[in-house]
Amino acid sequence: METLKKWSTSIIVIILLFWIFFPLGFVLTYIRLKDKYGKYYAITKILFWTGLIWFCFGLFYLGISITENNFFSEYLPSGIFVFIIPGIICFFFGFKRNQKMKIYDKYMTYILSRKKVKIDGLCNNMGVDYYTGLKMIEEMISKGLIDGYLEDDELIMKKNSQIFQQIDDTSKPKETKIVKCKECGAKNTVIIGQTKECEYCGTLLQ
Repeated sequence: METLKKWSTSIIVIILLFWIFFPLGFVLTYIRLKDKYGKYYAITKILFWTGLIWFCFGLFYLGISITENNFFSEYLPSGIFVFIIPGIICFFFGFKRNQKMKIYDKYMTYILSRKKVKIDGLCNNMGVDYYTGLKMIEEMISKGLIDGYLEDDELIMKKNSQIFQQIDDTSKPKETKIVKCKECGAKNTVIIGQTKECEYCGTLLQ
């Protein structure tokens, strides 16, 4: 069953179905993205690209009406009400969700390698107030983007979300450096390019 699923959601099969029967192509694309990156990511991308393709179809039908010099032909309502308007709606929501995904990505870059994340430290790193940072974390937990829970002033991570697993390539060794904390003077090992809290006083180190 698993082999059949992988075969049916392969790139070649999806492309063929887009040519033969495109609605099924969209369904298999959603399944492929959902399995690889999660439900939220899959819906976002499907909305975005469906809206864009639908809008282009609508323009095509309008183009036929203009070519025939008949703005009241049967192609006009199809172009506007079947493709253009639904396309704009899908694209709008897909675009909004895509922008939100970029914000989620910034948060996940910070918390990905940690099992426990102090909300204050996260907010300072993101440049947002405590309420905004807390609300964003609660939102990401409710949408299943991160598998964790809030306890007092900390986010306790259970495991990393599928959506952001590609960010963390654990197969490659990470370069580290020794950083001396400006507040307490303690020495900490920090991964180059990442931010870490001092193990002794909680000051952010880079």
